[in-house]
Amino acid sequence: MDEQKNYFDRLKKGDEVALDYYIKNNIQTLTFFAYKHVRDEQLSEELACDSFVKLWHNKHLLKNESHLQNFLFRVTRNACLNYLEKLKKQPVLDYDLASLDIADDHDINRKIIYAEFLKLIYNELEKLPKQQALIFKMSFLDGYSTEEICAILKTSKNNVFYAKSKAQATLRLLLKKRKFELYNLLVLAYFYQP
Repeated sequence: MDEQKNYFDRLKKGDEVALDYYIKNNIQTLTFFAYKHVRDEQLSEELACDSFVKLWHNKHLLKNESHLQNFLFRVTRNACLNYLEKLKKQPVLDYDLASLDIADDHDINRKIIYAEFLKLIYNELEKLPKQQALIFKMSFLDGYSTEEICAILKTSKNNVFYAKSKAQATLRLLLKKRKFELYNLLVLAYFYQP
């Protein structure tokens, strides 16, 4: 925690090394968070990166580490909403640092937990066979039905069910090795899903 405070103080003073520290520790989570909204990997990365530009320009307004985290997630969420609103050709939202009050902490923390969970799952999916990982991602993370997966991948329901169950079993073993229970994580993600 002292290290974070040190980086926070250095960031407020304009230290670019401190900015790099926050980028390294938050870029992947923010990208997953953005992807949950816009469903576009490249756009998600751009929106997450833009959040750090806004962080840099508003560093003097930050009060503490928690405020910084809330700021990053709020700016990223608003950028996603702006993008989606532009698609609908409706007025866009703008971020407002002053509106980051304590009432929003629970909502932002919920989304941070969910984004961290997604980051963990995506890291473990890289260890699975490609087809199993793809079907798991499409089913559990992207929300496709079995029928939709069959149509997209041109495969049978049995293949989809088999791949999902193999992926779940493999993930359960991988996560147990890391002292996690897949069931608990899935329940946590379900209840904390934005």
